[in-house]
Amino acid sequence: MEITDITPIQTTAEEPPLADEPDQAAKFVGITEAPDATESQATPDAEPAQQDEQVVLPDAQDGQTGGAIIMIDSADQQLQTISGTEDNDFLSASVAGYTLLGLAGDDILVSRGGNTMIGGDGSDVLDSSGNDHLYGGDGADIFLLTIGSAPARIMDFGSDDVLAIIGCTGNLIQDGASITQDGTTIVEFATEAMAKAAAVFVGATPQ
Repeated sequence: MEITDITPIQTTAEEPPLADEPDQAAKFVGITEAPDATESQATPDAEPAQQDEQVVLPDAQDGQTGGAIIMIDSADQQLQTISGTEDNDFLSASVAGYTLLGLAGDDILVSRGGNTMIGGDGSDVLDSSGNDHLYGGDGADIFLLTIGSAPARIMDFGSDDVLAIIGCTGNLIQDGASITQDGTTIVEFATEAMAKAAAVFVGATPQ
């Protein structure tokens, strides 16, 4: 299992011009210690160090983490539930067999297939490539589906939620609790009422 931390790109502060006096100029070329220059170099390192602590998994058995960015791209049988925080999290799994649990906050959950995504409270984005189970939870959620080899299944779709489908090449039809393209099911819903509400956003024609 690999956990990747996305840290800000640091930039180097503009070097101050050399002063007229030789002793002042020497400070900026390393001959004499310059306290101000030392502070400007040390300050940018503080925030990335904090972020490093946030993405460490303290307990691989229950998947709890203090961080907001977790990306899983290899299978780990001991770690099957990836939990976010009360803040805005980014949870991603490119392999199957995981549950991504956003909890509170406006989270982004990404799956490349074969996973369960649960947004929780807040306005979440659930990005699926198919063959996933999606639960938006409370709040105005966006279900972003890329057409895959197997349909995604949306288990809750409220009046404030939005559906978007990427990769459509044919006519979309709302058929019962499903939305199909040229006879192939793209997404299934827990109820027909949910399918009807979602069909409006993608222009699916009721059958």
